Amino acid sequence: MLIVQVCDFGDDGDAEYRMHAPVRQLGKIPGLTTIDCHFSHRHLPALARLADVLVVQFINDWELLALCQRRREAGLITIFEANDNFFDLQPWSPIGAAWLDRTVQELYLKWLVTADGVQTSTADLAGRWSERGATAVAVFPNQLVAIDPLPEVTDRPLTIGWGGSPGHFADWYQLAPLLTKWLADHPDVHLSVMTHELAHSFVKLEPHRYHFTKFGSLSDYVRFLRSLDIGLAPLIPTDYNRGRSDVKFLEYASQGVAGIYADLQPYQSSVVHGMTGLLSQSPEQMIEHLETLRTDPALRMRLRKQAYEYLAKHRQLPNNVGQRVDWYRSLLKRPVKPSESLPESIQEAATAREDNYWQLRPGEPEILFLANTRLVDKHIAINRLTLQLQSEPNYVAVLVRQGQLLNDVRNHQQALAVLERAHALEPKSPVALSEIGRSWFCLNEVVNARRSIEEAIEADPNYLPAWQYLLRLLAQSNAIDGSDWGRRAEERFPTCYPITLLAASLYSADESLLAIRRVVNRFESTLVPRERNTALRAIRQTLTTLIQAMPNQPELIPLLRRACETFPESAWLANELGSALYRSGEYREAYICQSLAMRLRQQATTFREEFSTQEASPWSWQFADHIQRHFPGD
Repeated sequence: MLIVQVCDFGDDGDAEYRMHAPVRQLGKIPGLTTIDCHFSHRHLPALARLADVLVVQFINDWELLALCQRRREAGLITIFEANDNFFDLQPWSPIGAAWLDRTVQELYLKWLVTADGVQTSTADLAGRWSERGATAVAVFPNQLVAIDPLPEVTDRPLTIGWGGSPGHFADWYQLAPLLTKWLADHPDVHLSVMTHELAHSFVKLEPHRYHFTKFGSLSDYVRFLRSLDIGLAPLIPTDYNRGRSDVKFLEYASQGVAGIYADLQPYQSSVVHGMTGLLSQSPEQMIEHLETLRTDPALRMRLRKQAYEYLAKHRQLPNNVGQRVDWYRSLLKRPVKPSESLPESIQEAATAREDNYWQLRPGEPEILFLANTRLVDKHIAINRLTLQLQSEPNYVAVLVRQGQLLNDVRNHQQALAVLERAHALEPKSPVALSEIGRSWFCLNEVVNARRSIEEAIEADPNYLPAWQYLLRLLAQSNAIDGSDWGRRAEERFPTCYPITLLAASLYSADESLLAIRRVVNRFESTLVPRERNTALRAIRQTLTTLIQAMPNQPELIPLLRRACETFPESAWLANELGSALYRSGEYREAYICQSLAMRLRQQATTFREEFSTQEASPWSWQFADHIQRHFPGD
């Protein structure tokens, strides 16, 4: 059996526990060959055709999703690894901004229902993915590959500590003032922290007692843990945190650190209160438990020893990795063929090999390609990709990117030639077909453009970018069947309001207003605070077109009223409602709405005077808002 995992390569905990360690261990099982392949690798298309099992990590690429159906037709399976609740990302997350786009969220919703199986790290996430339509879900908890002997107790000042990624900032920010006060009362206790330097100032403590380490690799983190006697694991009760794994418990236990953990889903099954750790239901209780462990060294010793024993008995990867193979085999619809030697070109491209485990990290072609995709100057990028294609003429990702850039700079004829080469290599690639359609449309060949884009949709009906291209094409060409396609798009992507707003441009006046009303009604309860501006901008653009086309439409006023209820912060909506009411003779209500618009504008003016419009919200505001939403009584 050939198992290929599509991933990035990293040295942090998530990369080790969820990606490389499991696949490396699978490669030790007789009869299995396993490969970690970078998502941009030139050999990925070939491996996707060969692999009995293709495991796809969290990667924003619609083309990978399109592989699912093609592989299923060949009797192969595709597994989606979903080990974070990415529908509840922290506002300050580096990828949080991308998630304001519902088309990005739609990709992962489609992965859940399209993949042959979804594997995850916790029962909480498994339940959420099943609720969202995943039919085959397996839980593979995080494990450690090997466990060193329990470290000896070190003679040093009692040292408490915490380490975490930036995703934990609010968790630590909430605990920090209570911890600072407790540390002030116990001058003999030291604090060690490992995280991003932004959090250095959360705790105020004398330098000789405060040992701060910048966020680093997993091996750096393990060294840091050896400096701790007591480890803290605070969590705000968010949906994201409920879906986290208990990996901090594994790490503390492996290094003999007595842990105090939030009494939340990640730790409730592995931490037995008073036996393998202490569970706390609030930051205040976490401080109480900290005091208990400070004054009871014997309890600290019991917790560290019993947590280590549990870990050694139950949570070692070599003893559990076979469950993955059993599950993969249960999903395969055809007998597994005997393993064959990998093509010589793939073997030559491998950067590492261990037993039957291979790594295809980015080589020089992939490094060049990734560097060129980041260039701001598109003409320079085109020239460099042209040179790269001279040595790698069959690198499909480079061909497609070159075609996209040539379309961007309006060199559509040359774009078409490049994209046709990509299409010849991957005939059912919806990204190549969609971009070919774009080339034809820009060359005023609407019939050819529509045919190519419809072929892309036929190749993969879930390929949302093709639907976006098609709806825009139909609107600009005034297609008589545009409304039918709009309704089909809405049915296929019911949770994606950008698609509904695009479809609205294909409907009659009355239907367009109803479509916008559907967006407001359907998505009001699901919009997270940081998403509101993005949604409002999209609705405003669509409404502007409609208002210009039919300013006196009777149904416009009820729609604007409903939109104002949903977005009371919008001065633009308040003004448009006031203007519509004024035109209809409802002067008194019109004055109220326009007065509200004035007050909202004054608030915006005051804010601009107090803060630069270029500034992001201060970190402390974001953390405080996050905490307040989940602890409103604090």
